Amino acid sequence: MLKKYLESFFTDFSEEMINKLVNISHIKKYKKDNILFYEGDKPKNLYLIVDGIAIVYKTYEDYSIQVLKYFYPINLIAELANINDIPYP
Repeated sequence: MLKKYLESFFTDFSEEMINKLVNISHIKKYKKDNILFYEGDKPKNLYLIVDGIAIVYKTYEDYSIQVLKYFYPINLIAELANINDIPYP
């Protein structure tokens, strides 16, 4: 199943590259309201959403929330932080 998700996203990758990704990847399920990372965290994982919706939001001192982006399947989340090895924006 993991290979199917990777092939559907990385359509230009060779079979060899897909197999390398399969070897270093795993599927992890999160419950609603789980937090993947906070602003300023150092990236440790590259997230590919395959089911459900992920929301990036900012919380302010007055506890108000501003939704910045919705991520739908099949999409990477915050991949540039991983690629550039910078904290999550």
